[in-house]
Amino acid sequence: MRKLYARTMMPTSLHDLMRPQRLVSLAIPLVVYAVSPSMARAQVCNSTSSCLSAHASGGCSDPDCCLTVCSLDPACCSGDWDASCVFTAETNCIGLCGATVNGSCFAVHPNPSCDDETCCLAVCAFDDFCCTASWDFTCSLQAGFACEGTPSVCPGDGNCNSTHANGGCSDGACCEAVCSVDPGCCAGPWDAICVSLAADICQGNCQPACPSGSNLEPESCGARSNDDCYSASGGAPTPLLPDRYLCGSLGFMAGTGTGSDVDAFTVTLTDPDGDGLVSVRLQLTSASKAFVALLPLTGCAPIASASLSANSNLCIQRESDALCVAPGAYRVLVAAGEFPNVNGIPQCGPESLYTLFIETNQKCAPPCGSGNASCYFPRGVPGCSDATCCTSVCAVDPACCDAAWDGLCVDAAVMVCGLGPATNDECQGATEAFDGLNALTTERAITHGTLPATCTTNGSTTCLHDVWFRYVATHSGATTVSTCDFGHFDSRIAVYSGNCAKRTLLACNDNGPFCIPLGTSELEFTAVSGQAYLIQIGTNQGYGGDGQFAINCDGGSCAPCEADLNSDGIVDAADLSMLLNAWGSKGGTADIDGDGIVDAPDLTILLGSFGSCG
Repeated sequence: MRKLYARTMMPTSLHDLMRPQRLVSLAIPLVVYAVSPSMARAQVCNSTSSCLSAHASGGCSDPDCCLTVCSLDPACCSGDWDASCVFTAETNCIGLCGATVNGSCFAVHPNPSCDDETCCLAVCAFDDFCCTASWDFTCSLQAGFACEGTPSVCPGDGNCNSTHANGGCSDGACCEAVCSVDPGCCAGPWDAICVSLAADICQGNCQPACPSGSNLEPESCGARSNDDCYSASGGAPTPLLPDRYLCGSLGFMAGTGTGSDVDAFTVTLTDPDGDGLVSVRLQLTSASKAFVALLPLTGCAPIASASLSANSNLCIQRESDALCVAPGAYRVLVAAGEFPNVNGIPQCGPESLYTLFIETNQKCAPPCGSGNASCYFPRGVPGCSDATCCTSVCAVDPACCDAAWDGLCVDAAVMVCGLGPATNDECQGATEAFDGLNALTTERAITHGTLPATCTTNGSTTCLHDVWFRYVATHSGATTVSTCDFGHFDSRIAVYSGNCAKRTLLACNDNGPFCIPLGTSELEFTAVSGQAYLIQIGTNQGYGGDGQFAINCDGGSCAPCEADLNSDGIVDAADLSMLLNAWGSKGGTADIDGDGIVDAPDLTILLGSFGSCG
């Protein structure tokens, strides 16, 4: 949702889309001071130094702010622009990007601009209304897309019901619920979208979805017929089929007391492949605090002894680990509270509802050679698909087969398994790339070098596990390279002219401001038809992954140079010679007009394009 909305606003201002009848009278006038600056003051107010940083000369780069400050403190123009001058600018220069007097970039305020200079300039580059009239809801919304916040984990800092630059918010349950719907609310600022989600989700208004075809718990809400031995109410467990949703409730009817409710089920796990094991995983989505647990069917084992469990709240789907167990009958409990404690119970209604899914499969084979997971990407379970490589790695590091195939296992696989780095791991082995979608994988890629600091958004300049591509432009003009929509990992992209030995950076990007999945990248550079470019793609963290990246021409400036038959960037005698040599042939590159034969019309097009390519 965030992506689709953001992408539609890129060609034009969101204000133009949302308020096409904008009135000029909405503009808020700046504070005006009666100042008659001398020639000297006019000169210092043309300084190149920022008004928001101290420097050893008078004046600053924004004339309006400079005159405002110097009218209040003349020493700021006659002497150094010191910390006192900066404070005066911060508290008086309304409309100057970065001044604290403007208010937060993520909150609505009547004056233009906001308190984070980088964010302010990024938003106003798309919509100058935000810096010339007022920072309204649309501007604060755009800030959520375009500006970096401070990542956090739940609970974070700040009220869940107000915008702030930090990710997350102070109510842990609400924070988790919102970030499960929109991860950007924890990865970046808690913006207007996050506040709206919090209002919808965290006020007890959520209701778990009950998919079509689900089983319905036969015990009605408020009844106590399937509590088994875990409640004084007793009763018999309800038989339940695995791999099918069940919709149930944990609640009490008004006026009937608030006694605990434990829903007990029996499930039979089968072993079709006959290996003596079946994999089981529990999934629970509950409107209020509840948990699910897997226990033996015989006896009345303590809840705390459950082999699998998961907690849920605020309609967030939670799942347990997967566990391989012997086939047979088991007891599954769903109860109000947090595992293993049964407590608290809502009144019958939306807050009492839950959905349960018991997932089974036969993936209980040995870790080496199972599934299709590459040995060159980390994952949270042991082993990988190449049995020979896996066995070799686990002989060196047994944890790779006993616990998880982590980054150390991946590094070991690159060294131990004999394949070595990827063919395009270094610039000299760059893979040819073409217009449209190109396959992308960082499998077996080793980290090489760094990117300029201007290319990154988190302070690290390392382009991890990078791979290289060579692209020969088929058009002249603005050209986009993007992993938006296509990459499945947090990527970084850089484009260079020249060759591997001596290359010049043309453009780079860490996180595209409107990219989904978050962390994917997009950049634009000006291409010249026939010229070769080098594309470097790596990751910001981890080992990367698989996906695709796109190379696209942007707009009418990229009309193809069809008469440039040898793609050297210019239509000249060499192209004329190629056309004459193909005269009378059927089709081919020299058939510029595409009529099936190389003839006079093609010659006319070529002569008319002479020297004009690009």
